[in-house]
Amino acid sequence: MSKLNLLDLNRAELEAYFLELGEKRFRAEQIMKWIYHENVTDLAAMSNLSKALRTRLEPLAEIRLPR
Repeated sequence: MSKLNLLDLNRAELEAYFLELGEKRFRAEQIMKWIYHENVTDLAAMSNLSKALRTRLEPLAEIRLPR
Protein backbone atom coordinates (compact mmCIF):
# COMPACT_ATOMS: atom_id res chain seq x y z
CA MET A 1 0.00 0.00 0.00
CA SER A 2 1.37 3.41 -0.92
CA LYS A 3 1.65 6.18 1.62
CA LEU A 4 -0.66 9.17 1.54
CA ASN A 5 1.20 12.29 0.41
CA LEU A 6 0.07 14.98 2.84
CA LEU A 7 0.88 17.64 0.23
CA ASP A 8 -2.02 16.31 -1.83
CA LEU A 9 -4.49 17.42 0.87
CA ASN A 10 -5.88 20.89 1.45
CA ARG A 11 -6.40 22.15 4.99
CA ALA A 12 -9.96 20.79 5.34
CA GLU A 13 -8.90 17.38 3.99
CA LEU A 14 -5.90 17.30 6.32
CA GLU A 15 -8.13 18.14 9.29
CA ALA A 16 -10.52 15.34 8.27
CA TYR A 17 -7.60 12.93 7.92
CA PHE A 18 -6.43 13.60 11.47
CA LEU A 19 -9.97 13.31 12.81
CA GLU A 20 -10.22 9.89 11.10
CA LEU A 21 -7.04 8.89 12.92
CA GLY A 22 -8.63 9.91 16.21
CA GLU A 23 -6.46 13.01 16.54
CA LYS A 24 -7.46 16.60 17.13
CA ARG A 25 -8.13 18.93 14.19
CA PHE A 26 -5.22 21.23 15.20
CA ARG A 27 -2.74 18.56 14.07
CA ALA A 28 -3.37 19.75 10.51
CA GLU A 29 -2.23 23.26 11.44
CA GLN A 30 0.89 21.89 13.12
CA ILE A 31 1.83 19.87 10.05
CA MET A 32 1.14 22.79 7.71
CA LYS A 33 3.34 25.12 9.77
CA TRP A 34 6.21 22.65 9.58
CA ILE A 35 5.83 22.26 5.82
CA TYR A 36 5.07 25.82 4.73
CA HIS A 37 6.79 27.95 7.38
CA GLU A 38 9.74 25.80 8.44
CA ASN A 39 10.27 23.92 5.14
CA VAL A 40 10.41 20.61 7.01
CA THR A 41 9.22 17.52 5.16
CA ASP A 42 10.45 14.85 7.59
CA LEU A 43 7.67 13.77 9.96
CA ALA A 44 10.25 12.52 12.47
CA ALA A 45 11.63 16.06 12.79
CA MET A 46 8.28 17.61 13.72
CA SER A 47 9.04 17.91 17.41
CA ASN A 48 5.69 19.32 18.54
CA LEU A 49 3.97 16.13 17.37
CA SER A 50 4.04 13.36 19.94
CA LYS A 51 6.50 10.54 19.35
CA ALA A 52 3.54 8.16 19.26
CA LEU A 53 1.84 10.16 16.49
CA ARG A 54 5.05 10.42 14.45
CA THR A 55 5.54 6.67 14.77
CA ARG A 56 1.92 6.04 13.79
CA LEU A 57 2.16 8.29 10.73
CA GLU A 58 5.42 6.76 9.47
CA PRO A 59 3.84 3.79 7.63
CA LEU A 60 0.73 5.75 6.59
CA ALA A 61 1.83 9.15 5.32
CA GLU A 62 4.67 11.07 3.75
CA ILE A 63 5.48 14.56 2.57
CA ARG A 64 6.77 14.23 -0.97
CA LEU A 65 7.50 17.21 -3.15
CA PRO A 66 6.68 16.95 -6.86
CA ARG A 67 9.56 15.97 -9.12
